[in-house]
Amino acid sequence: MRFNSRRKMAGFSMVELIIVLAIAMIMSAIALPTAITQYRQYRLTSTAANLSSILQACRTDAIRFNTNVTCYFSPVPGGFTFWSDENNNFVADPNEPQYLFPADLQLNPGGTPAPGAGTSVPGAVAPAAGVGGGTGITFTPRGGVAPGGNSYIITLSYPAGVGLNAFRAVTVSPFGKTKVYATTAGSNWWSEL
Repeated sequence: MRFNSRRKMAGFSMVELIIVLAIAMIMSAIALPTAITQYRQYRLTSTAANLSSILQACRTDAIRFNTNVTCYFSPVPGGFTFWSDENNNFVADPNEPQYLFPADLQLNPGGTPAPGAGTSVPGAVAPAAGVGGGTGITFTPRGGVAPGGNSYIITLSYPAGVGLNAFRAVTVSPFGKTKVYATTAGSNWWSEL
C-alpha cells in the first residue's frame, strides 16, 4: 500500500520526459526554418519602407528649403547609408537625416528582375554615381526629380546563399513619388506593397 502511494506522487518517469522533449525538438525543427524565412521577409520589407521614407524626407527638404536636395547613398562599414544632403556639401553631416541599412542586404543586386509589369515606372533605372563618389537622387524645389523625366528603381535582396529568393524595390517617379514593390526570383511581375 505504501509503495503504490509513493509511486503516484513521484511525478513523470524519465521515459515520459524524453518523449516530451523529443516531440518538442521535432516541432522546433519544423517551425524554425519558417520563422527565420518570415523574419527575413519582414526585415526586407521594413528596410524598403525605411528607404522610401528617407527619399520622401529628402523630397520634403527640397520643397522646404526651396533648393535642389540630393539623397545620397554609399557603402560604409557595417552596411550602406542613405542621407539627405540638405546643405549640398556631399558629406553626411550629423544634423542631416540619415539611415544605416544592414550589411547582410544587397543594394541593386545583379540578376534583379527588371521593372516591368506591375510597376508604375516601367522604364526606371538604378541611380548613377553622384558627385561626391556616392550615388544619389536629386529632388527639385517643386518636389520632382532632376533632371526632369528620370525615374529610378532601387532594389534590395539577400545574397543568393541565404535561400530567400525575394526582392523589394523602391521606385521614384519623375514627380518624386515613391512606391514599394515586391517580387520573387524568376518572376516578371512586381506587386505593390
